[in-house]
Amino acid sequence: MTSAARLELLGRTALFVRAALPDVSRLDAIGAAVRRSEKDAFVLCLRKPPASSAPEDIREAATRYWMGGALFEDATHDVLPLHLVHKGLRPLSRAFAEELNEADDHLFVRRLEEEYELRMPSSLAMGRTAASVDLLIAVVDELPEGMPEPEIGKSLTATRRPAILPLIEDAPHFVRAVVWSASTRSVVLRTRTMVDARAIGGANTAMIAPHVQGCQAAMALRTVPLAPAP
Repeated sequence: MTSAARLELLGRTALFVRAALPDVSRLDAIGAAVRRSEKDAFVLCLRKPPASSAPEDIREAATRYWMGGALFEDATHDVLPLHLVHKGLRPLSRAFAEELNEADDHLFVRRLEEEYELRMPSSLAMGRTAASVDLLIAVVDELPEGMPEPEIGKSLTATRRPAILPLIEDAPHFVRAVVWSASTRSVVLRTRTMVDARAIGGANTAMIAPHVQGCQAAMALRTVPLAPAP
């Protein structure tokens, strides 16, 4: 496959999720990790890449927009967080219907009704759109070298356990990125790269390290060869 084919693939509408490796390695923590995952500089640089691999261009691309702001959302509008599928379509799920049928408390029924009403119609429309997307981009951050996996109290439920990603995203570490296609049911792109904001130098690098390193990981994905067709 040509580089043009790879870039065309990465320009399609996609779902996105990012989490630390320990969180996706535990079944009881995956759901919480997905719900916490939002778009970041990885997505921004995937959609609006730096002009070159020069340090100053990477710095500019990684910090050009406020994360979550209007300009950021406009630039990344066709990449949707994976949790939108669950959030938008939950009122249409069998589990939601079963909860409603089994509810024996008026307040609980009312809460379910409010959940349904609050998610109509824009959330449902977004959920349907997300569910129909072919590509999933999954980014997994490994722990920095020498860092032990954080201990988590057994009494904490998965939803209350602290997220690991914020603890490691500003330190040099390896990042894995995979693009999976639902239509072919196969991985079409895969990479593992070391990210290190110190490589770009400049002032206040530590303050923008998570953004720079997300951009570095995205640039690695933009240059990796496409996997052979299954």
